[in-house]
Amino acid sequence: MRPASCSLCDASLEPILLESPHWRLVLNYNQSLLDKCFLVLRRHAEDITALAAEEWADLHRQTIRVAAAIDAAFRPDRYNYAFLQNQDRHVHLHVLPRYAAPPSVGDHAFPDSGFPGHYTATDRVVVDPGTLDRIAAALRRQVEGYDAATTATAPSEPVEVVDYDASWPTQYTTERATLLDAIESVVDIQHNGSSAVPGLAAKDRVDILVGCRSLRPVSDYYFALVDHGYQLDSLWTVDANSGQQRSHRRLTTADGAAVRYTFVKRREGKFNVHLVRHGTDQWRAPIRFRDQLRANPTTARTYEKLKRRLAETTTSTDDYTLGKSAFIASVLANADPDRTTG
Repeated sequence: MRPASCSLCDASLEPILLESPHWRLVLNYNQSLLDKCFLVLRRHAEDITALAAEEWADLHRQTIRVAAAIDAAFRPDRYNYAFLQNQDRHVHLHVLPRYAAPPSVGDHAFPDSGFPGHYTATDRVVVDPGTLDRIAAALRRQVEGYDAATTATAPSEPVEVVDYDASWPTQYTTERATLLDAIESVVDIQHNGSSAVPGLAAKDRVDILVGCRSLRPVSDYYFALVDHGYQLDSLWTVDANSGQQRSHRRLTTADGAAVRYTFVKRREGKFNVHLVRHGTDQWRAPIRFRDQLRANPTTARTYEKLKRRLAETTTSTDDYTLGKSAFIASVLANADPDRTTG
């Protein structure tokens, strides 16, 4: 039976970050651990033994969803989960990200004083409303990104290659100014990919390569780009055996070895932004390939035919990308490494 007063039954509970059939995710005002939050059962119950099978199943799905979003936003080293119900008897699961090194949001650091042992339950950190809003917005955006990622890779989703759009260079120029303002320690920014080659058909998005002095942890770039409408899509590492780049969506497994971060924007234009260390192969190779296509119309036309054929015959972005890899490698093998213009 629901009591006369239950704060967690209140539909106006804020800030609510997601809702599922049986659970709500709420950001904790006490940010003693960055992105500390809790999943609240949408009906009133005071013991986990009262949960129905479908509520348990939904809790499992939402916990995976929330952890993936926090992974992308803040890279915790581990998680603690707790059903406490000491003050609020209403069933709720605390999600407690744990950090070996203090993460930060703007100028605000969030030390995890108990790591790697028990978290310090008595710590209380109340941040200003603006910082709390940024934390909430980051997690909401990554939940949306996780939802998109888990459906966007479905085999039935086609890749569409469209005719060259003369507005792509202008879109790049406008977005370049935004990125220069948003990202610190930028050495250079280049329009990259097929949309950077006049007359060449491409997917309808503008690829932008950002060369940084050093590639810092992804969290150092995250909020600046989220504030401009981006989502973190993937981190890239280099396979030690094949030398091929591999993408990772489970970001905590890749950040330390990452050679590229990819952020995407699908509102107010379509942009893929790739952050790499300036001067590395990850910087030089894409520019050399672009320059080869610009300088050799026959190579560009051959590449366009390959892309259109792959768009018709492949059923996922991964297969489409893999299908281009041999051609790109052959062009780079014949390119002059000293003629990179970026």
